[in-house]
Amino acid sequence: HIITTTTTTTTATAASPHIEGGLVKITPPQQEQQRDMIDDQVLLSNPGTGFPDFLLDDGYMNAMLCAEEAELMRALGDPVFDNVGGEGSGSGSGSDDGTEPYCDFFVLDTSSWSSIRDQDLRIGGVTEFDTRLVGQVMAMKLLCCWGMPSQVGVAHMGNSSASRGLELTPKWRTGEAAGTSAREVGDLGCYEANSDPIFFDDFGELVPQDQNPQRVVQALNLGLASLKTASNRGKRITVFLCSPITGLRDLEAQLIPLRQELDGNGIEVEFILHPKVYSKAYDNVIGGPEGSQRSSRDEGVREGMAAVSISDIRSEDEDLDTLANIFSIDVMNNIPYKSFLETLAMYKDVYFDGITGLRALSSRWSACWPESDAQETMPRILFVFQWSPTSSERGDD
Repeated sequence: HIITTTTTTTTATAASPHIEGGLVKITPPQQEQQRDMIDDQVLLSNPGTGFPDFLLDDGYMNAMLCAEEAELMRALGDPVFDNVGGEGSGSGSGSDDGTEPYCDFFVLDTSSWSSIRDQDLRIGGVTEFDTRLVGQVMAMKLLCCWGMPSQVGVAHMGNSSASRGLELTPKWRTGEAAGTSAREVGDLGCYEANSDPIFFDDFGELVPQDQNPQRVVQALNLGLASLKTASNRGKRITVFLCSPITGLRDLEAQLIPLRQELDGNGIEVEFILHPKVYSKAYDNVIGGPEGSQRSSRDEGVREGMAAVSISDIRSEDEDLDTLANIFSIDVMNNIPYKSFLETLAMYKDVYFDGITGLRALSSRWSACWPESDAQETMPRILFVFQWSPTSSERGDD
C-alpha cells in the first residue's frame, strides 16, 4: 500500500492566521510592537512537542463566540431547536435532504485504557493532558451540537461488558422545563463516565486486564435496541474505541448477522478509533509506535514501566481485519490521530459537514449549553487547528 500526502502551503498576512507545524498560529498585527503578554491574551504552549507557543487574543475568541451566537439566537429565539438553517449549518447529523435530524447513539470506551492521559484538550486553560475518556465525551458533545440530533443515547463499554449510560432522550441539550420558563440543563451538559480500574500488584507491576471482545457485540446490541423503534429516517451508532479488541476475530459468527440486522433497521455504524487500537503492523502507517503523527506524548496512567505496559497491549492483525471488513472501515486511509478532537478536526468535512469555520461550531456549543461559558467549557485546543473550508484529507468512502 502506498500513502500519498499532499502538503498545502498557506501564506499569511500580518493580521491573519498562518500554519506552523500543522497548527494554526494567531498573530495579532501589533505583535511586533508588543512583545509581552497583555491582559486579554492567553498563552497556548506546546511543551515537548516541537510545536511553537502562541498568543490567542481573548478579543478574537469573544468575537468568534458571540457574533454568530447573537445572530443565531435572534433568529431562533430559543436554544432548543431541531434544525438550524443559514450559512454553515450543513447536514451534520441530518438526513440525506437535510430536513430531518438524526437519532444518535454513542458508545464510549470506558475500559482501563480510557484512563490513559494522552488527550490535549486545554479545557478552561488547563494545559495538562486529559484522559481518553474525557476526550471522547468532548468529541461526543461537539458532534451533537453541530449535528443537532433529535434524540441522543449513550452506552459505556468497559473491559469485559457494556452497559447503558443514558437512555435515548431529546433532552440532551439545555431547554425550557415543561410548563415553566426555567431552563432545564441538558443531560450532556456535564456528562460524566468512569473508567474501569487498573490493578497493580504489591511490586507495582501491571496485573493483566480482563478484556472481553463480547463487549463490542453488547454495545452494538444496546444501540440496536434503542434505535430500531425510532421513527427517524437517519439513525446512527458512533463507537469510540481506544482499547485493544483482542479476540474479536473469533466473533465473526455474531458480528456478521448483527451488522445485517443493523443495516436492515437503517442504522449506520461509525467507529472513531484511537491509534493504539491498531495492531503493531500498522505502526508505519499511523506514525510509529507512539501513534499519531501529530501527538506530543503518551502520558500513561502511572509513571514508569506500568504505564508503558498497558499502552503497549495492542490488537492482533486478524482482530483489526475483522473490524475493518465487517464494518467497512478503511484503516489504511482513514488514519486516526491520538486526540479524538484532532481526528474530528482533521476530517471536518466528514464529521462537521458544511462547516465554514470554528465560529459556527462555537455558536452551537453556546446555544446548546447557554448556562456555561464556552471559553471555559469548550476545548481550546480546537483553536489551534486549521478550520478553513478545505477538502478533507480522509480517504473516499
